[in-house]
Amino acid sequence: MARENKLLILGAMFAVAVVGQAELMEIKNEDTVMFLEESNKEADDSLFIEFVDGKTPYTPDKSIGLVKKTNIETKKNKPDTNKYIAFEQDGYGVLAENLEELDEDYIISSQVFQLTGINDSMEPFNRRMYAFNTQFDRKIAYPASRIYASVVPSPIRKGISNFYSNFSEIPTFVNSILQLKPGKAANALGRFVVNSTVGLLGVTDVAKNIGMKRDSETMGDTLGHYGIGAGSFLVLPGLGPSTLRDTVGSMADSAIEGAVRGAAEKKLFFDTGVFDKNVYGFVRPAVTGLNARSMLSIKYGDLNSPFEYDLVKALYYNYRKIQVIK
Repeated sequence: MARENKLLILGAMFAVAVVGQAELMEIKNEDTVMFLEESNKEADDSLFIEFVDGKTPYTPDKSIGLVKKTNIETKKNKPDTNKYIAFEQDGYGVLAENLEELDEDYIISSQVFQLTGINDSMEPFNRRMYAFNTQFDRKIAYPASRIYASVVPSPIRKGISNFYSNFSEIPTFVNSILQLKPGKAANALGRFVVNSTVGLLGVTDVAKNIGMKRDSETMGDTLGHYGIGAGSFLVLPGLGPSTLRDTVGSMADSAIEGAVRGAAEKKLFFDTGVFDKNVYGFVRPAVTGLNARSMLSIKYGDLNSPFEYDLVKALYYNYRKIQVIK
């Protein structure tokens, strides 16, 4: 009996070996051995892809190699024979070789998605503030916003959001000018004018309906555009994730937006006697905060992970990196 079992096991091992050899031959017939070899190389955390003119002499770094032929295609579905791609010889190179379309609107920079190495020199403070924001949102902001949403109809809440968001087009206009982006500046100014007039003081987003979509630019984007680093990750009380650069930038944006909004509020509300200035100054932040929170369905803890802080940090950091280079 034991001998028969050994024979069965030996036969099974032989069958597996034969099937494995057949699969390997099939792979070789498909000319994908090189792909497997690249896949098995040790990958590190960096990715570098640079598009250069094929006719231009290029001396790569010691860890960079030149690839003359890839399956990247242009928007006209023609092989891009005039470009080389340089990338680090690791597992990420496989990704680089197998991109199917080149879109000039997107840039693959030093890393696709960075999870580690993010500057968080204020981590002890940030974690405490994140815990505070979590409890504040769960026990106060979110429940209050649900009550507010049940009392104030959705169209009114949307109108309030649109009214105040309309003023954010002014910082976008200023920052677009500073970044030498006249197209974005014209779009922001056009949106503000259209929505402030035809859109009933910004209550309705008419500009969006006619093809003028919101494309915001912040002072944080402007600082990043000119090479100023993000600095340490920073969690702000009530406001959530930010960085030192974005915090400084948001103060400048708030000052610019506040000046324009203040002039509008004076003519619309205070000069006409609709609102008392002192009462309005106290009520507006609370109402706009509740209104903004009522428009969001997500809440702290939705990631359902013990590493939520680290995931939020990575998501914010990578999102802002993309916003700065776009």
